[in-house]
Amino acid sequence: FLFLCFVLVLLLLLPIFLLQLPSSSLPSSSLPLFFFPPPLLLPPIPLPIHFSCWLLIRYLLTAYLCIMVNLSDAVKKGKWKEVKAIVSSKPYIADLRQANFVSAMLNHLKSAKNADNAANALLMLLENGDPTHVSYFFEENVLSGLMGIHVADWNDGARTSLSAMFCRMVAANKAADYQSISPLIAELIEHGSVSTQENCIGLLNFLDKAVIATQAVAKQFGSMCGHFSEAKLEALLDFFTALPISNYVKGGVADIVIAAFANSKHENIAYKVSESVYTATCEKDSIENRTYLCKFGREAFEEKLSDPNPVLNEIAANLIRNAGSFEIENMATFATTDAFKKIITYTCDKNENQYVISSSSYALWNMCACPQGANRAVKEGYIDKLISLYKGLTFETEIGGDKLKGPIVGILTCIAFHCDDSFCDTLREKGLHELLHENISSKEGLRQPVNSALGLARLIGHIENHPLLNADTSMFEMFVECYGYVRRGQPFHGAWFKEELIAPTLARLSVSDSNKGLLKGTRLIEVACYKFKVGKLDVKVEEGIANLLSNMSFKYDLEKDFDCDCISILNSIAKESTSDEARRAAKVALFQQDSTHGNGSRKPSMSTTASSTLGHVMISYPWAHQKQMLMVKEFLESSGLQVWFDLENMSGNTLDAMATAVEGASVVVMCLCREYKQSAACRLEGEYAFKLRKPIIPVKVDMSYDPDGWLGMMIGSSLYFDVSSDITFNNTCGSLLAELKKNAGLEKGGGHSPKITSSKTTSSSSTTLFTEKAPSTTLSNSSASSSNDQVISAIQSLQFYMDKKFSEFEARMELRLIDMESRLAEKMDSLDLASKKKKKSIFTKK
Repeated sequence: FLFLCFVLVLLLLLPIFLLQLPSSSLPSSSLPLFFFPPPLLLPPIPLPIHFSCWLLIRYLLTAYLCIMVNLSDAVKKGKWKEVKAIVSSKPYIADLRQANFVSAMLNHLKSAKNADNAANALLMLLENGDPTHVSYFFEENVLSGLMGIHVADWNDGARTSLSAMFCRMVAANKAADYQSISPLIAELIEHGSVSTQENCIGLLNFLDKAVIATQAVAKQFGSMCGHFSEAKLEALLDFFTALPISNYVKGGVADIVIAAFANSKHENIAYKVSESVYTATCEKDSIENRTYLCKFGREAFEEKLSDPNPVLNEIAANLIRNAGSFEIENMATFATTDAFKKIITYTCDKNENQYVISSSSYALWNMCACPQGANRAVKEGYIDKLISLYKGLTFETEIGGDKLKGPIVGILTCIAFHCDDSFCDTLREKGLHELLHENISSKEGLRQPVNSALGLARLIGHIENHPLLNADTSMFEMFVECYGYVRRGQPFHGAWFKEELIAPTLARLSVSDSNKGLLKGTRLIEVACYKFKVGKLDVKVEEGIANLLSNMSFKYDLEKDFDCDCISILNSIAKESTSDEARRAAKVALFQQDSTHGNGSRKPSMSTTASSTLGHVMISYPWAHQKQMLMVKEFLESSGLQVWFDLENMSGNTLDAMATAVEGASVVVMCLCREYKQSAACRLEGEYAFKLRKPIIPVKVDMSYDPDGWLGMMIGSSLYFDVSSDITFNNTCGSLLAELKKNAGLEKGGGHSPKITSSKTTSSSSTTLFTEKAPSTTLSNSSASSSNDQVISAIQSLQFYMDKKFSEFEARMELRLIDMESRLAEKMDSLDLASKKKKKSIFTKK
């Protein structure tokens, strides 16, 4: 106290001393100013006197603060006015350290009781511009001290002050690691005011790895669109879309993009959203991004399709196109909603905005690349509009900067390739296969020759002797060439293709016996099987190869007729493939190969072909019609017949069980339908029953199908029973039961005498044409003792027997003639191919 009094006396004497000095020796007014600056309006007195008075007042007030106010005491007692006054007057570092100022303020922030004052005090410490204070601030581990603080219950002023403090921290020290405070910034964004959100968003440049902060922005971005300017929204989108694609979903960028498109009417914002979605979805591996956008962005995209602004319509169509690409599930997301109808309307109907038409056509292309979209296009009648549009365009017509006919070809090929079998007839009736055939011979990418071939094969590849494919190898040769490009990882005719598309298509073509020679002649079997290995490619390739070889086994020796190890491939598929379909098809091929061209390890006994032992009724059917055939099975069992049905009776090895069932059957009920004819497993059952001369009773489950190919030859002119519906089955079930009992030897008054159907084999010239005994006439040895009724009955019975046998003889001869014609056509094809210029081996390196 005495010291201070002494100082005051000296200060009082100082002006007198200064007045005695010459003016040149007085200090200038540029001396550093500390607590209190001098007045801006100088009184009309000499400068030395002014300066002396100011200096006196300054030190008097400083002395007052030193005597009356202590920082540590103010912090402890919560005297916030004094704390702020001291902090704003640039206190010494020693005083700050003595008061544990930063730690005390952090404790107040955590308690949330005085968070507003504490945040303001820390902000003032950073704002006074003293570099020593900034250094002290970061030395106190402020970033770690801020961890665990929650601002949900704070007032807006406190949150704003804290966000402003973060901005000052970043401005003062950009090199610090701010990742630890990202949860706190996320809370500020979620609960803060507009100014708080603006401050925190400015910090995201230093938190590009902080996923939680970006997610917080995503939650509030919808509301931000309402009060942020267009320029600020664009800047935000630029920032977020520049983040790594790996954080697109988990980091909340996808949510921000969806919210921006849903809540903003600005075209520039929509364009930036479109660019972001394209970048995030264009790579094949971006499955998560596409799936998320389809699931959570679907409503926003669909809503903008109906917006009065055509620019937003165009961008929405582009977003649907990009998000719905590659995966069938994503394509189906939009194909089953109102977006499909809107998109196809934009594509087919007149629209003033050409860019909307162009974008919609590409979106529709993706939508139809799945069964849901393809079936809907046919079922709801849109196929007529699309075909009409195709015919009305040329390949030079440009709409919206694109040649529109290209995507229309893509749409039609996808519909043909992905639609259900039940719609193939409709598409053929409308002439779609002829339109696709026009593009196959072209080398122009816009005409999509490979896609057209894939769609064409889906529509007519299974049909016997179709005029568009009969003896025409151009499509098969194109597939050979396409395989080379696929395996080199190169585009073919401007597009990228996969083996999982080509292999099933070849299997489809191989269903028709008339196409088997073309597949063999162009060496497509060798190309498809080249370096094949189970598990190397998609499982669809394994299914395609297995079905292809299975179908070819009914006409060729897989071991001798092809320059590849088909048997090893089939064995590996049967043992190692994860696909049930692939394993089943491989086993069918191996069974057929062994029974026809092998050692014949399974040789049925003679009792299985002409047994007098009563057996069961076997039902041979494809899985697609299981429901109808179950109805037949239940009816026969309720009528007292023993029925073999693979749903219940098959055990152990599938094919062994099938063979045992055929061998033990008294009669076989065969299901006539497209699926049966196209199934290699069903064909194996049917031909094995035919080979063993089992009586075959055909039942029809699809009245629109007329048996063709091998099934047509096997059935011939036999009568069938209509079981396609409950009504028709109720009308024919009695006749079917009677026919089964007759052929199974259960008819009244008769023993078991199974009908023996002739085999298709024509090599044996000693085939017995009539293997059944003539019916007993019950006439006595003496015709005189026989009554007229007995004679008439015997003649009628004999006449019926002879008519029946001659009918079988005619059918058998017809089968032989058809078989001879097929063999002759194959020989002619071989001679024709041999006469052509010999081509280089497809395996020769170019």
